[in-house]
Amino acid sequence: MLPPQLSSNFLQNIPENVYLRVRNGDAWCAYYRRHDACLVRLGAMINFYRLKPYNVILIKYKGDGNFNMEIFNNDNIEIYYPRRMIGLKKPRLTLTTGSTLEESRGDFSNIEVEKMAARFFYNASSNSRLSYDVIIQNEHLQNSNLLQVLSDEAISKLRLHDEMTWIQLRLQESKRVINLIWQNGQVFFNEEWIKFTKTLNLKEGDICVISRSMQFQNFNVAIFEKNEGSTENEEGSGRSDFKCFKILSADIVAKGEMEIPRQFIKFYGPMLSKKVNILLPDGSTFKANFCKVNNLLFGLKNLFSKYGLGESFFLFLGYVSPSNLYLSVYSPFCLDIFNDNPNKMSLKDIRKHFVLVPNDAADSTAESSEDSSETSSANMPHLETLVTSYEYLYDSISYVSVHSSQEDSFHSLHNNSVPNNMLEATPTLAVDNTGHVISFTVTLTSSHVDQKGHGVYFARHMLRIYSTWKNGTKVTLLYDQGFWNVVVHRKKKL
Repeated sequence: MLPPQLSSNFLQNIPENVYLRVRNGDAWCAYYRRHDACLVRLGAMINFYRLKPYNVILIKYKGDGNFNMEIFNNDNIEIYYPRRMIGLKKPRLTLTTGSTLEESRGDFSNIEVEKMAARFFYNASSNSRLSYDVIIQNEHLQNSNLLQVLSDEAISKLRLHDEMTWIQLRLQESKRVINLIWQNGQVFFNEEWIKFTKTLNLKEGDICVISRSMQFQNFNVAIFEKNEGSTENEEGSGRSDFKCFKILSADIVAKGEMEIPRQFIKFYGPMLSKKVNILLPDGSTFKANFCKVNNLLFGLKNLFSKYGLGESFFLFLGYVSPSNLYLSVYSPFCLDIFNDNPNKMSLKDIRKHFVLVPNDAADSTAESSEDSSETSSANMPHLETLVTSYEYLYDSISYVSVHSSQEDSFHSLHNNSVPNNMLEATPTLAVDNTGHVISFTVTLTSSHVDQKGHGVYFARHMLRIYSTWKNGTKVTLLYDQGFWNVVVHRKKKL
């Protein structure tokens, strides 16, 4: 259902037959039910992408009955979109029939829905400082009244002590009181732990995240199943175009720090710098810090303060480069906070025209403001809003936008100049004495693609670049659509 905050005139002008389009060009036909502003006949789309409770859908209205659509899984990252029909040059259209999102929840048990909810809220709003990952081992699943599940590190991180004789573990509605038996500073669980694992259907290799809650001796639990999500984005792992999102909690706002969802870090964490710029749609830039140990993005209090961000705001993060992240923000009342800004820039605008500069040019960025810098842009009307339902978030988070027909470039938005705070300091480009980028060309032969690890040899004129590399050195290859990680072999014949 589209949000009631939108004007009635806007809602009445959407045609009845609409198309939902994803990144790969696939389009899904749907029907707009005008009397209650609801999109229906989405059954085929729901089934194809295997949508589950607490998945999230973001839609942007482009005009003439066309919506762009982004889907986020239970790890709070955007999914990879498989193609339905290969080989067609025209957009692929599929007529959906049957249900609305609200009516297509799938055949899930109550405990499965609880596990999805717990995982969603852990990714969306938790910080890792007071939580611990328990990797389920076979001995954790054996019937016994004395099970050592928590290590010394877990005891310290969860702030347990020997005066605590019990704790309560809570998924969502499912709760279990576990008796604690202390021996020589170590803690053991009683048989109630085994009942809890059976209720949750835990298996060896699953990750059980235990987090402190605000209630005395109560701990929240989130489950990351061993096989779930391991291949969901595998084909898209080299992309640089998927996003993640967080929901601000009171703790995040107070501390000015938030944990980035772990699956987003799995792809981008190795590339992120310790110091990052947060780029916003209005052209502002904020300095922040990133800690790779616990995936925390911190130093955000100035940003939260300037825009009046508080509990239940939605933040969508997109990767731009190793030291730049794009951030869009939605209020608890389902409105894009930049709705009234005619100069709003999208993640696509910034990625398309982002600049990589050599070291000498990057030095000019050091003097930039640590808080933010405002830029002006050409007239580009937008109307965007976020729709949310706290019962099943997958069925109603929406992003609606009306764009002008004018295709403004990033440079024209900023009077043909790129502000210093938008220039990337790392990685730098290797150049020779004449200022030309050092590069070489490889003509593919059958040995390059026979999947036997033959690879390619580097040209000798790049010796000064790879002379310090060793066997096993990881190298990131950048291309237009993203990146790919490779490893150096045979140092003497690189």
